[in-house]
Amino acid sequence: VLAAQLRDLYGYQVQAVHCIHGLDPDDAIWLEHNQALCASLGVSLTTPVLNIVYGGGVSPEDASRQERYRALLDITQASAKSALLLGHQADDQIESFLLALKRGSGPVGLAGMQLIVRDQRGTVLRPLLDLHKDEVEQILQVLGVPYVYDLSNSYLKFERNFVRLKVLPLLKERFPGVEGAILRSQKLCRYEHDLAQRLV
Repeated sequence: VLAAQLRDLYGYQVQAVHCIHGLDPDDAIWLEHNQALCASLGVSLTTPVLNIVYGGGVSPEDASRQERYRALLDITQASAKSALLLGHQADDQIESFLLALKRGSGPVGLAGMQLIVRDQRGTVLRPLLDLHKDEVEQILQVLGVPYVYDLSNSYLKFERNFVRLKVLPLLKERFPGVEGAILRSQKLCRYEHDLAQRLV
């Protein structure tokens, strides 16, 4: 929706990508929703089917993420002037911080995702990082844009869902300002890492 508005304002070209994971019975629902949404926005949609292989120490989450990025970047890298626009938001950042903390990560891992990343993959943009999920949903409701709930977000077998549904509610109940504190800590980790890189 954001990309389509930027297209209308500034003339950018927009290509939507919906990766078909083939791991969930709701795959068809998500695909149908995205096809209808893109048709209403006048945005072309590409739907690569992923080949997800996991096991041997690789979780379904990690395997899905790797395959998804491979498919997205294959399309994005077709043009040097293109950018991959992702929908990660502030709640994703908070969950990433706690997962990185569990792994014993240093400043880079704890810093979470960045608004703009330019590396060998190209340019990756995450314009929603300062908005929480409920704020994104409110914006969609005001704009009259339908959205669907990803049922896999309720599966506690996934670490991120366990953090979101079990750990964070307890932390917020005991420490009401913990989300803002985590986001501040992430920014401090990023600043310290960037400073260290410049000094090196």
